[in-house]
Amino acid sequence: MAIDKKNKILFIHPDKCAGKSIEQQLFNFTWGSGMRGSHHYHLDAGHYFGDDTFQHSQVRSDEIDDYYKFVIVRNPWDRCVSRYLDAQRRFNIKEKTFQEYLGRWYKSIPTRKDWYAQANCIDMISIDGEIKMERIIRFENLKDDWHLLLQDLYSHTGDKSWLEKELVHINKNKDEELPTFEKKTYVAGDYHSLYNEYTVEMVNEMYDIDIKHWGYTYHWWLFR
Repeated sequence: MAIDKKNKILFIHPDKCAGKSIEQQLFNFTWGSGMRGSHHYHLDAGHYFGDDTFQHSQVRSDEIDDYYKFVIVRNPWDRCVSRYLDAQRRFNIKEKTFQEYLGRWYKSIPTRKDWYAQANCIDMISIDGEIKMERIIRFENLKDDWHLLLQDLYSHTGDKSWLEKELVHINKNKDEELPTFEKKTYVAGDYHSLYNEYTVEMVNEMYDIDIKHWGYTYHWWLFR
């Protein structure tokens, strides 16, 4: 998550939801050199569900309502593919296929062990079942809703410079980062191409809370 204590702005950053782009453009965070004028905290073990998220922000409970809080959420099926591509690019993961990779997280559903910022978005932004966000933006609508976010920040701070911020997508995955044996099946920008009926259902169970709350769907007609 990113916090601007001077302007009282808090951004919850679920993984693979354009978080790095937001932190760079709005919080002057440069990956590798730190954040200037703001604070960045990883949603790590014990700090990614409800109350813990806000406690971890180091903002006092009696001040949290004074903060402008926002989050970006994403279709879980799309989000999981993006995470897989990112893991292939940045980490030496042992799983050879998307199904194997997804299966590792699927097995941990009972405990959510090591999910951290990969958890259901709803778990990160709620306190006692109540969502504590001023704005929730869908990743799918980010480009169109960007100006609404900037207008909110201007209204919250009175600083017109927010209105000049541009949306630039960084840390974008590319299909060529896939293992050779999966390049034949993956279509760049189309998360459906890596799924089968088993992996579709895995995500449905893993992210049931987000799916039900925001009405996300996977197009089952592809398997008919």
